Amino acid sequence: MRRGVHPVGWRAAMGSELLRLRGGRRALAIGASAVVATLVATAPVVLLASTLAPGPAEAAAAAVHRGSGAHVGVAVAVGLLVGADHRHGTATLGWLQLGGHGRLAAVAAGQALLAVLLATASASIALLLVASLAGVPLDGIPLALGVHVALTVLWSAWLVCLVTVTRSTLVTIACGVLVPAVLEPAISGSLAMVGAAGVQRLLPGTALRMLGELAAPGDRVVLAAVDPVDPVLLPAVVGCWTLLLAILALRRALRGP
Repeated sequence: MRRGVHPVGWRAAMGSELLRLRGGRRALAIGASAVVATLVATAPVVLLASTLAPGPAEAAAAAVHRGSGAHVGVAVAVGLLVGADHRHGTATLGWLQLGGHGRLAAVAAGQALLAVLLATASASIALLLVASLAGVPLDGIPLALGVHVALTVLWSAWLVCLVTVTRSTLVTIACGVLVPAVLEPAISGSLAMVGAAGVQRLLPGTALRMLGELAAPGDRVVLAAVDPVDPVLLPAVVGCWTLLLAILALRRALRGP
């Protein structure tokens, strides 16, 4: 080993990653993106809930899974913190010495912590707005919130894999924001027009959201009806997308930074 270069462990690598989560312009951009996306997404949920009066469990699930803008904040976070070229100074050495698998795991773990914060804050704002503006009772909030946080962490892992493969900030943010908000709804609408609405369950963002919405029991007013195959199909679809992205990211990570 060359003089002055010492091996580092997982603790040092995670310390390097956590340095990236501190305050600054990036943190403001991430937080603002999540809040604005939450306010925009919650507006139609409030309108539907106040007009159609869903059950308390469905209202909570709709507020959390339809109103939270955490997925946008996570996309901006991964794009700015992982995709951007900002590994400078002493933290760079520890990160590079980990090797491909270690680097990818350290990045994913650091982003998962941020995803938990964004999901909790965004969902809490959405729940507060729906409860206060729509005037509907909410039930099953801990379950809906816990599922949302877990799925947001998985969404963060997907985007970490994507940015590892593409090495592009813009591609990662564009995919994380436009695909679930614009592209997938357009595809779902086209599928519904030709009588193939069930195929939308194969889309990554749609499958992830519908998986979270399974927590709302009984007949639905605001949320889409549950197909009998959904409890099996949706986890399988999400698992397949996770496996595919993980394989691609691991292969890319092994080739170096």
